[in-house]
Amino acid sequence: MLSENGAKARINKIHQSHLILDYYSQGILKNSVLNQQKLDTLEQKKKECIETLNSLSPEITKITKRELNFTKYNQGIETSSNLLKDHFFDSKEIIEQILLIYEKNTVPLIEQFMINPLDQMKIPKINFI
Repeated sequence: MLSENGAKARINKIHQSHLILDYYSQGILKNSVLNQQKLDTLEQKKKECIETLNSLSPEITKITKRELNFTKYNQGIETSSNLLKDHFFDSKEIIEQILLIYEKNTVPLIEQFMINPLDQMKIPKINFI
């Protein structure tokens, strides 16, 4: 069962992964080799995340009473954070689904792209929530 602190930790880890992948795609990381195939894979995974998040939109709308349309890859991180703060008990299952989308699609890309651990350590730990 998803706990509030467990959800916060997972959101922060996903946010950290998002920052690493964003810096990687911009070519900012000096010790990690950037190539077009990896960038294409990243963009495809981002699109898959957006599509899957949009499939959850009606369920989120029922809870928040606001219509959502995901257009940016990182909107799910923000949405899960907002649900955690405002509707945790009503939205545990949705939060879990959102987190799994990122954990399945994008978090593994850091290892798959062989992003250098030195580059990962240079990015400060920023708590999203």
